[in-house]
Amino acid sequence: MVANQDYLLEVGCEELPAPFLATVPEELGRRVEQMLDAQQLTHEGVHVDLTPRRIALFIKALVDRQPDIDEVVKGPPASVAFDAQGQPTKAAEGFARKFGAELADLKRETIDGTDYVVCRRQEAGQPVQAVLAEQLPQVVLGLPGSHFMMWDTSEIRFSRPIRWLLSLYGSEVLPLTIGLCQASNRTMGHRFFAQTQPVVVPSVDAYKQQLHEQGAVMVDCAARRQAIVEMVRARAAELGGTVDTHDDLLDTVTMIVETPSIIDGRFKEAFLELPKPVIETVMIAHQKYFPVQSASSDGGLLPYFLTVSNNPNPDAVPQIRAGNEKVLTARLEDAAFFFNEDRKRPLAEYVENLKGMAFQKGLGSVYDKSVRLATLIENGLAGCFGLGEEETAQAVRAAHLCKADLATQMVFELTELQGVMGYHYALHSGESPVVARAIEDHYTPRFYGDRVAKHPVSQAVSVADKLDTLVAVFSQPDAKLPTGSKDPMGLRRLTNGLLATLIQNQRVLDLNHALGLAFDNLGDLASDTAANTLSRIVDFMLQRFKGYLLEQQYRYDLVDAVLNAQASAWTDVNDVIARLEALKAFTQNPEFVPVYESANRTSRILEAAGLQACDLKDIDASLFEGGPGGAEGQLYDAVTSLQTAIESGLDAAGLLDRFAAVNGAVIRFYDEVLVNADEAAVKKNRFTLLGVLRQHYGQVADFTALVV
Repeated sequence: MVANQDYLLEVGCEELPAPFLATVPEELGRRVEQMLDAQQLTHEGVHVDLTPRRIALFIKALVDRQPDIDEVVKGPPASVAFDAQGQPTKAAEGFARKFGAELADLKRETIDGTDYVVCRRQEAGQPVQAVLAEQLPQVVLGLPGSHFMMWDTSEIRFSRPIRWLLSLYGSEVLPLTIGLCQASNRTMGHRFFAQTQPVVVPSVDAYKQQLHEQGAVMVDCAARRQAIVEMVRARAAELGGTVDTHDDLLDTVTMIVETPSIIDGRFKEAFLELPKPVIETVMIAHQKYFPVQSASSDGGLLPYFLTVSNNPNPDAVPQIRAGNEKVLTARLEDAAFFFNEDRKRPLAEYVENLKGMAFQKGLGSVYDKSVRLATLIENGLAGCFGLGEEETAQAVRAAHLCKADLATQMVFELTELQGVMGYHYALHSGESPVVARAIEDHYTPRFYGDRVAKHPVSQAVSVADKLDTLVAVFSQPDAKLPTGSKDPMGLRRLTNGLLATLIQNQRVLDLNHALGLAFDNLGDLASDTAANTLSRIVDFMLQRFKGYLLEQQYRYDLVDAVLNAQASAWTDVNDVIARLEALKAFTQNPEFVPVYESANRTSRILEAAGLQACDLKDIDASLFEGGPGGAEGQLYDAVTSLQTAIESGLDAAGLLDRFAAVNGAVIRFYDEVLVNADEAAVKKNRFTLLGVLRQHYGQVADFTALVV
């Protein structure tokens, strides 16, 4: 066997579900990397490719065997390993047994001044085929997923039945068994074109080409995905349009074909009278079709769709096209019926139906929630978002109507359209465009990277909805809060959306105050106290905010320093970002380290003092050593100038420059003044002065959290 060759394991299955396949590359790659490291098998990388019927694991330049082990192993102290008579104890016996040594082979060795029992461990490395045969089946069968199956007497479980295995190290078959399947150098091709005869693969290098040429399978995920992109774009151009490939849709269709072909279909132009999002939702979310858009600037839809087929036989195209057109027509007819029926009543009439729809168990109806949103806006958020009288009335109206489309037939059937249909139905009902837009926008952002509400009215309704949901859910002791990867209420997404709305719109909002208003709106629905509820929410939101800041590539210690500062992170999240930017820039200033050292020294001195809030007016200048011109007097003048700057609204960057400007007075104070003076009044005066100085530093950051 030649050392350091590429290895390939292909696990052939019945058609695997796309959601399971989506998790396999990262999960399998991670598990294999961990296994190889644990087994001391060096390599140059792990890669996973997929089709609906196969998982292909590649390990590049895998060593042919484990290294031999020849080492001295330290055991228990000699005083524990041997009794007073020098006889081995159970501890010595267990140590020897663990490493396959005889008691007579145990030696004594002094390590760091203590006598220990040691033994020499010698073990030949295992060949790679033995290690992989034992380890890889466990790794594959350990992949996570739902609705796993059992299909034969082996009683193993997997997402779908495993039908064949291919295992090659270079050109040599590495024996491996999963369940009742034994590995060989043979694989199966495309179900429709190469199912009867297996494809013999002579080597890892030949695998992809052999499978493509003889098995009609494009196993490379990236190549298959790119081929779909190019084909749908080319076919859309032939139809006189363009296509948005939609990453999520593209990922899904890539995972449901082995060799893609593109088939176009047509639908009645009359359906184009439906709102564009309705047609797109039916096509994309339910049928996995690519809508074809007009190449003109209006971006309207053309009466065509593109579907990705796993059957590239030209003879099958007419039948596949007809079948897809029939299904799409039926769905669009349903959508048209719902659309027309829903518009027979103004949107406002659907609000009454919300009384029969539960928001969450123990938290009233959806109607109750809409009332709370209107109250929250009218009694607090309108002012926070700078809404005038007319805009406040629009926001209250939008809050009243924003959930009404949940009672319509269209949204009942196509829940993805909540808010979107509210927008269209509101306009049809004669509501103002601002109100209609706020109804749609209050759900935004719907996913990571989605747009946020931009109009102040939309922002107010969006933030009110998110605040109300957070407070309502957290006020219930038995609420379904996020745990691990599970978030049944979508609270992480909701909080991220709230923060994104405030940050991207540069909105100043005291979240503590806003959350308090939202809690008050709950009234008797709250099952816990305001203090407990708001404390849990703030902790949760701070975690999400910290995660957001770290995603923006801020240093973790800068984030901690700013979030731990005396200045409240929740008065203005944008102020946090401004302070982060200022501190980040200041770390490159030559004055940074001296200021950092002074701030740190101040905090250390005050740690044991137990001082609470300190006030400049409590300082008695007559107690200063050396009078106004002395070190104490100079520091007092410096602290006073800082307070004046803070009260004038000087920003973080300006304050950091002021810290640098007065740092000479701080250094002189520490050089010339004894803080722990013998006289109690003098000592208290000096501690109070330093306490005010620390508070001023805290307007920007907690310097003790910085790593310098």
